[in-house]
Amino acid sequence: MTREGLNNNMEAFVFYGSKLDLFDLPLPRNGPSLDWSLLHEESPKNVPALSHEALLSLFNYSSTFSRYSHVPLTLQYLYSLESLIEAKYFVPTHVKNQLLSELSPVVYIQSGCNTPSQRDAYVEELMKYIPVDSYGACLQNKKLPENLLYPSDGTDSDEFLHFISRYKFALAFENAVCEDYISEKLWRPLAVGSVPIYMGSPSVKDWLPNPDSAILISEFESPEKLAHFLKELNNDTPRYESYLGHKLNSATLKITNKKLLSALSSRSKENIDWGVNVEQFECYICHRVHIRMKGDIELTVLNESHYSCPSPSSHDKDFKMGDLWSQMWNVGRCEARVVNNFINQNKTAYTSQEFTEALKTLLKGGDC
Repeated sequence: MTREGLNNNMEAFVFYGSKLDLFDLPLPRNGPSLDWSLLHEESPKNVPALSHEALLSLFNYSSTFSRYSHVPLTLQYLYSLESLIEAKYFVPTHVKNQLLSELSPVVYIQSGCNTPSQRDAYVEELMKYIPVDSYGACLQNKKLPENLLYPSDGTDSDEFLHFISRYKFALAFENAVCEDYISEKLWRPLAVGSVPIYMGSPSVKDWLPNPDSAILISEFESPEKLAHFLKELNNDTPRYESYLGHKLNSATLKITNKKLLSALSSRSKENIDWGVNVEQFECYICHRVHIRMKGDIELTVLNESHYSCPSPSSHDKDFKMGDLWSQMWNVGRCEARVVNNFINQNKTAYTSQEFTEALKTLLKGGDC
């Protein structure tokens, strides 16, 4: 069967973001008679074109980290309400203070070192003003114990969680700054009772257990100012423990964020399983297709709110890597325009050479 014949027998296509091949789309698009849906739980690090409405607008339904997605995955990395309030891994502050004789107050464990958020540049500057134990591949100054190098459950193993729970603060830096892109980097320290120092979603406070559950780097002028604040907090137990309300407060006050409580109460335990999330999105698409076939609804079109990731900014003083990621974001905008143009021209196919030539034309003319 030809591709056109295949399309004529389809009602919907589901694309997984990280595997999206801009050179191999099921063309022609077939307008309103065929749904395109986007599934992606990750940031657009590997597919910069997804940050732009010219590409997003080709899809009808989404399941992404955005709260505005049709099947949102915003809390996909938060295991449960119980994981936030339980004391399984919690280390009392007086014990953490005793451990400061052998540990730094701050821990950083990261293996992805070259990211759009340029988190390593910020951490490297922060290290000049406050001790940070860095165990991962990035900025490593300490080695993990042998039993934690290859744990069977990875960074979710009991051994690893007990290990990081000894630290008063944990750097929780996302690989990209996108609205509602909140990964396990935030939820893990919250679960073990280490205060997260967060870089990532600008609206993260909408999902924190309590207003002071995390320290946001966006609220500090520089890494030096942040370090000064952390030193003060480290030496003031009552102020420090005010960030641990989800562990230390009375039962009714452990989590005061009604939005978070509502979202978790309406979610089944199965929703933490990726396979279940995929099935739910597939069921949603099938439901919408059946309604459309009855003529009861018009197709929706995605906009940037479904995948809100602005141009990366850099913490690197020489701006070289920051410029690189910003350039990739801008090239992604042109790539999105090329695909959009080709589809609006009702192309049935295009080669990588055609795509590249069209991309060069847009880049040269600054028309993106």
